[in-house]
Amino acid sequence: MNTKHTIFACMYGFMGLIMTILTIICIAESDTAALISFYLICAVLLWVKTIQHVKLALPPVIPIGMRYENLCSLVDELADFAHAGDYASISITLDPDYSCYSTFVFKTACGEIKMYDIIEHGYTYTTAERMVEIFKKLNNRLSGYMVYDYNVIHSRALNDPIPDNIYLFLGETARKKRMDEEQKRLSDINRKQL
Repeated sequence: MNTKHTIFACMYGFMGLIMTILTIICIAESDTAALISFYLICAVLLWVKTIQHVKLALPPVIPIGMRYENLCSLVDELADFAHAGDYASISITLDPDYSCYSTFVFKTACGEIKMYDIIEHGYTYTTAERMVEIFKKLNNRLSGYMVYDYNVIHSRALNDPIPDNIYLFLGETARKKRMDEEQKRLSDINRKQL
């Protein structure tokens, strides 16, 4: 919220309230029409100014279509960044007590790490739910292999859809992870039951 406009909205609202009360008192005491008109006009003008400053104090509402375009644009930029750096994985740690995320961790096959902060690229902070959505779209775009990590590091409820960590493996690393998971699944199926 814009502090300056919030202060002005409070100030005009207070004066509008006083003028409204004075108008009601003048009507109740049957004062002259000129005095009642003066107080009423002042009250209306002050309430209009209050509404104007309240609108300016609130953050702008971004249309859903524009938000979807921004999401697609960010996914495109992240995909281009992943391809340009030949990265093996993208990850993020999500904390339930935190709601302002902006940094993706890109890692190469040899262990080099590069941070990608969306704030530096013209986007705003986002929520954990939106980060999950971004990773899903990235996974579809990059044909990677996504892993959700639900460790008990954070105090999450069992039915919470937000994981503690998200890993998106890319390229050869994604292929290896897929094969490892398939081998593990087949191994679990072939175990002898007691």
